[in-house]
Amino acid sequence: MRNYNYVKLTVLSYLIGRTGRARSEKPAEITVFLSLMLSVLLSFIYVLIRGSRLEASKYKIESAMDAGLTSCLSEYSKELYDRFDLLYIDTAYRSEEGGIDRLSEHLSAYVEENLRDNQSGLVRVSLMDTRITEVELASDHEGGDIMKQAVSYIEDFGETKYTEILDKNSGDPDFDPKKHKDFLREWDEHLAELRNVGLGGNPAERVREMSYDRQYLLLQGTSGSLYKLNYSDVPSKRQLEKGSHIGSSSANINSHTDNDIFVEYLMQKLGCYTEDAGEQALRCELEYMLFGKLSDKENLEEVFDALLSHREEINRRIFENSPDMIEEAERIAKDSLPEDKQDERWRLINAVKYAWVYAEAFIEVNRMLCGGQCSTKPLRSCVILPVDELLRFPEYLGGDGGKGLTYKEYLGLMLRKCSVSENRKRFMDIVEMDIRRKENDLFRIDRCVEYIQAECFFQCGYGLEKRIQRAAAY
Repeated sequence: MRNYNYVKLTVLSYLIGRTGRARSEKPAEITVFLSLMLSVLLSFIYVLIRGSRLEASKYKIESAMDAGLTSCLSEYSKELYDRFDLLYIDTAYRSEEGGIDRLSEHLSAYVEENLRDNQSGLVRVSLMDTRITEVELASDHEGGDIMKQAVSYIEDFGETKYTEILDKNSGDPDFDPKKHKDFLREWDEHLAELRNVGLGGNPAERVREMSYDRQYLLLQGTSGSLYKLNYSDVPSKRQLEKGSHIGSSSANINSHTDNDIFVEYLMQKLGCYTEDAGEQALRCELEYMLFGKLSDKENLEEVFDALLSHREEINRRIFENSPDMIEEAERIAKDSLPEDKQDERWRLINAVKYAWVYAEAFIEVNRMLCGGQCSTKPLRSCVILPVDELLRFPEYLGGDGGKGLTYKEYLGLMLRKCSVSENRKRFMDIVEMDIRRKENDLFRIDRCVEYIQAECFFQCGYGLEKRIQRAAAY
C-alpha cells in the first residue's frame, strides 16, 4: 500500500510540474519580446532627444553669433556716417583709444546676452572664448578700403554735381606752382636789365613791388578764417595698422573712372576756402588734399601759386595773340624811352607784358576767391585790366562775376591730376582730423573696422563643445 501511494504522489508531482511549466512558457515569451523592443525604443528615443538637443544648441549658438555680429555692426560711428556717409565701427567707441580687443569684448558681451535670453533646462549653452580672426580696416591698401566705400556711395546713393563740367574742362589746364616761380624769375630778369637805364616810374617795377604782398591782396573782398592743425601724427605720415582680411578687392580700385568718382565724392563732402562743409579741423580741406600742409595758410599759398601759374599761362597766350595788347605795351615803352634806346624799349615791352599778365591773373584768382568764375580758355574778351590801369590793379580786387569755372571747380580739376594714392592717403587725414576735433581726440582711422570674421567656442550640455566661425560686413 505504501508503495502504491509513493507512485501516485510521484506521478501527481510530475503532472503538476509539467502543467506549471506549460502555463509559464507563453507569458515569458511576451515579456522577453517586450523587454527587447523597449530597449530598442528607449535607445531610439534617447538618440532623438540627444539629436534634438544638439540641433537646438547649434541653432541657439548660430543665432547668438549672428545676432552678436549684427549688434557689433549696429555700433557704427554716427559721426563718420553723418559727416562722410561712411559705415565703420570705431573701436574706440567715442571714449578712449580703440583696438581689436575692444571689438572682441563687445562681441562677447552681445553673444552672452543673446544666450541668456534663450536658455532653457533642456538646452543650455555657455560661451567659453571669443576670437576675432580677420578684420578689414578703413586704412587697408593705403586707404583703398575707404575709397571703395566713397565710390560706392556716389554710385549707389549719391548724385554727380561736378563730374560733367570737370569732364568738359579736364584736357588743357596745367597747374604747376613751379611755373609761377619761373614766371617771376623771368620777370625779375627783365627788370634787372632796366634798372641801370635810369628809367623813372617803370610801371612793371611798381607792380612787381606790390606783388610781394600777395596774400593780403589776394584775400581782398573774401571772407573766412584760416586754421592750423594742432597735431602732426596724421595717417599719411605714420605707420598704419593693417587688417588681416585677405580676400578684399579694395586694392584694385585704381582705375581712372574710380578716381573721377572719388574726386566727385571729395568735392561734395569736403570744404574749401570759399565753402564750408561742417565742423572742420582745417577750413581748406580740398586745398589740403592737393598739398598736404598742416595749415590753411600754407595750403592756400600753394593753391595761389598753382592758379596764378594757370592764369599767367592763359594770359600770356592771349597777349601773344592780341596785336592790340602788344601795341599798348609798345606805346608805354615809346612814351618812357627815347628812340635811340631800342634794346631798352624791347626789354621794357617784355617787362610790361609780364606785369600785365601777372596783374590780370591776380585779379582773376581773387575774383574766384570772392565767388566769381574764370574760363579755362584764352579769350581776349575776358581780360579785365587796361594797361593804363596797371598801377591801380588793387582797386580791381574784391569783385565777383565772370564766366567759366568756380574756385572749387578749379580745385576739382587739380585733384584729378593728383595720384590716386595721394588722394586716398590725404582723405584719411581729413577724416581723422575732423572726427578728432568733433568727437574723440584719440580717434584713429586705422582702428575703424568694416569687415569682421570671428570664432567663438561654446560648451553645451553633457560636456560637449562647439566651435563656430562667422563673418559680417557693411
